[in-house]
Amino acid sequence: MLPRGRVAARGRDRREEPRIRPATRRNLTILAGLLLAGCRGEVEAMGEGPPPPGTRGLADYHVHQFASESLGGRWLWGEPDGPPAEALAPCSGRGIDHGFLASSEGPFLNLGRHDARGHPDYEGWPRWDSLSHQQVHAGWLKEAHAQGLDLMILSAMDQSDFCALMPDRLRDRPCDDFASVKRQIALARAFERRHADWYDVVESPAEARAAIAEGRLAVVLAVEAGDVFDGADDPLARLAELHALGVRVLQPVHETDNRFAGAAWHSPPLWALETSHFRRHPEEREAQRRLEREDGCHRNGSCPAHTADVAGFVLDEAGLNRRGLTALGEALIGAMMDLGMIVDVAHLSERSIADAHRMARARSWYPLFVSHAHFRDLEPDEVGEWSYGLGVYQQVLETGGVVGVRSSASVTRTYTGSGVANDCAGSSKSFAQRLAFVSRELGLGVGFASDFGGLATNLAPRFGAEACADASGGRRRRQAEAQTGRTGLRIDQRGWGHIGQVGEVMQELRQIGADTAPLAQGAEVFLRMWERVEDPGRRRVLRTFDPDAARATLTDPG
Repeated sequence: MLPRGRVAARGRDRREEPRIRPATRRNLTILAGLLLAGCRGEVEAMGEGPPPPGTRGLADYHVHQFASESLGGRWLWGEPDGPPAEALAPCSGRGIDHGFLASSEGPFLNLGRHDARGHPDYEGWPRWDSLSHQQVHAGWLKEAHAQGLDLMILSAMDQSDFCALMPDRLRDRPCDDFASVKRQIALARAFERRHADWYDVVESPAEARAAIAEGRLAVVLAVEAGDVFDGADDPLARLAELHALGVRVLQPVHETDNRFAGAAWHSPPLWALETSHFRRHPEEREAQRRLEREDGCHRNGSCPAHTADVAGFVLDEAGLNRRGLTALGEALIGAMMDLGMIVDVAHLSERSIADAHRMARARSWYPLFVSHAHFRDLEPDEVGEWSYGLGVYQQVLETGGVVGVRSSASVTRTYTGSGVANDCAGSSKSFAQRLAFVSRELGLGVGFASDFGGLATNLAPRFGAEACADASGGRRRRQAEAQTGRTGLRIDQRGWGHIGQVGEVMQELRQIGADTAPLAQGAEVFLRMWERVEDPGRRRVLRTFDPDAARATLTDPG
């Protein structure tokens, strides 16, 4: 039996809400937007006000369902489908399988806890910090859908530079992002055929609304692979090929700079990946050297002859990547807009996002999307540029974009308007601060961004030996002792370890006093953004926020 909490299935709730046919509902949404535009010349922020009838539903904007195909094909233990006794069987924990990483590359690759115990008791995994084991098995995903997950963005992920670091025993295929992405898309289509009664890959907002109205999970194909255009003489032709395969969301970069744009660095070990990238792509090195000549030095104060040969990223005095969109990057994003694709700016440098925003403005405020987001002003321990400043979120807001709030186990400042005690670092109480700040203070539409399968932690537990995991020493002990209100579910002591626990997460958020209404609109605000892509009459979103006033609502965590 799969590990599951005793959470009531949300699927029955559908009968309690009136349904509007997808075409009718979409017409009403467009009509409301036109009325607003006619009265004010601008439109309100996406997600503001109650959702239309029948559209309540959770969304996860960043899930790597077929991550087992990435990074050489053998780093992640467990299969996304099949009988649990086989797909989720215990791994050895020794060198004969991926357990080899626990004592070698593990610390560099941040694979987290390695405990071999899977099916049937799941004592070792899945758990909040076990990153190299399956987290999106079909049984768990179906449970998530029953608990209210109506929309999921399936991100086909790879990173050739990461893949190249894997030992040979953990690679059964070449490191090729494009081939990997195509395999993952093919697996999604095959999965859809096997589970057509509840799983539906959609290619338009109208298809998504129809799938949800008929009780299926709407799945949107996305790509997060910085080298997916490697080997393509014509990247725009390859983009068209990806679109023909059903991809509707794409990130121009991932962990490293590429020929399209600068990336937002976010972890010191990734500097080595940037160096590796330039060694694999010497044709890009000269552009990096030009930046060095203009900049003079690297951020750490050293001035090597060629920073691109030593440390990769070239940063300004604020620690931000000096690279924005290249001419080819502008052509790529322009082609995405021509195809009606969703531009996901996650992992782009802030300069690249500013360039994308300039293009969006020129294209009648084409929406920009952040599938999985960190916040520099909120998360003091998050290192690097990828924890974006508030200026980025202003740009996203005025284009009508939405944001996936990472459910990471990270220390978070207290938002005075959250209504939740911020006294358990890395847990749902930290997430509640981020959720309330982004949805209420910044006015952005939000969804979950679990990043399952993406080498990323999730919400830590509030009870047990791992409680309040992002605090330390006496502070952690005091926080753990102060916790009350157990749910009686797996999340209490294992945290958020697999997608089938989304109902547990919602239950715990309500139990600690968080406002979960913005998450309940996650599917709707994404669909409104997607419909905005298709609307040639879209205008700038009216609502904005004052960054200084927003920062004034934050205090250091207790």
